Amino acid sequence: MDEVFRLGWFEDKGLRKRCLEFLAEKSRQYAGAGVLEDDTRSIFVEPVLRGLGWDTLDHEQVDREQPGDRRGGIVGDIHLTHGGRLLAVIEAKPLHDPRIADADEQLRRYVVENLFLAPPGTHNAGMRFEFGGKYFVRGAVTNGELWKVYDFTRGVANPAEDVRLVCEFALQGGVGAEDLLRTLGRRHLLRELGLAPS
Repeated sequence: MDEVFRLGWFEDKGLRKRCLEFLAEKSRQYAGAGVLEDDTRSIFVEPVLRGLGWDTLDHEQVDREQPGDRRGGIVGDIHLTHGGRLLAVIEAKPLHDPRIADADEQLRRYVVENLFLAPPGTHNAGMRFEFGGKYFVRGAVTNGELWKVYDFTRGVANPAEDVRLVCEFALQGGVGAEDLLRTLGRRHLLRELGLAPS
């Protein structure tokens, strides 16, 4: 099913249905097989990101955590960026891992401590996207099957404000697919931030 590698397949409802059914079948096939985090990212997370319009072959758009990364504290497994600025962070867990709730707190800690509170002049501070007096970033945790997307946007003066859950998506049945497209779709994020024509 080559369509799952096509950029932007989430935008076409018929194609989205076929691709999500294909990925859901893969998920059922691998249930209980001990699929680890790296495989979950490549088999499930990256195809969904491609569907959302993120070119996973373009390091300028999709940056991955590297072992021993010395650029600063880890912000997440996958960074979705525009012009060197972080728009979204993905924290992936092994397929069907029930500890996805624990990943919420891990993601929250990474974003607040390693991004919003990063000292001026550091790599992570340079990645912050400031928009209208606020730091903007979305974050998602996923185990390949379930996605939870949060809005971490907060005032520059108060980077400890609460986080809002803005989307829950389930691969099986595609529940929440429109919300996932609206909250993490590349074209939608760029338009929301005034970085692309509407």
